[in-house]
Amino acid sequence: ITIGRQLQQDVTMRLQNLQETVTVTGEAPVIEVTRTEVAQVITQEQIDAGMCDNLIDDYMRQIDVNGAFVADALCIIADTANQPVVLHCTAGKDRTGMMAMLVLGALEVADEYIVADYSLTQEGMARFQEWALRNFPEAYQRMSSMPAYFSASVPEAMMRMVGLVRRSHGSITNYVLELGVTQGEIDHLREHLLD
Repeated sequence: ITIGRQLQQDVTMRLQNLQETVTVTGEAPVIEVTRTEVAQVITQEQIDAGMCDNLIDDYMRQIDVNGAFVADALCIIADTANQPVVLHCTAGKDRTGMMAMLVLGALEVADEYIVADYSLTQEGMARFQEWALRNFPEAYQRMSSMPAYFSASVPEAMMRMVGLVRRSHGSITNYVLELGVTQGEIDHLREHLLD
């Protein structure tokens, strides 16, 4: 994790033998996003066939295996000295999506807004792929050879993820507390991120 003001901590999450770094930083441009149809990337038949189930399993495994690092990142976000904060990872949908879900859930944001926030990543992914085609063709080639749902931020996946967390832990806030974030840190998060 990289935070402005000299605070730096690298968090590496392992998933399916891949190693990548999640970076949280206080200095990044704001990008305007618009909505697109996720249906162009993944079909309802793929969702019905269980494609989202694999994503949810991977998401839960990421959080469970890396719970202490996730809690550290949430505590860093809760500290007003580290504001502003930008969350991102390679694609901006899996690890970043889970962190955003945990932050928004701890803020008690309605589930439909958490899902909508996650699905906005689809726009960013399209721009990322355009950038990769121009600037990093090897990465673009790897992305192009993967099934389309690898880069899709399917709302159904986040709806199911939020539902699983709620069923398993009672609420997203409870899950965040179980990860090791204190109620005081959640209160700080709410104080400076909610109007």
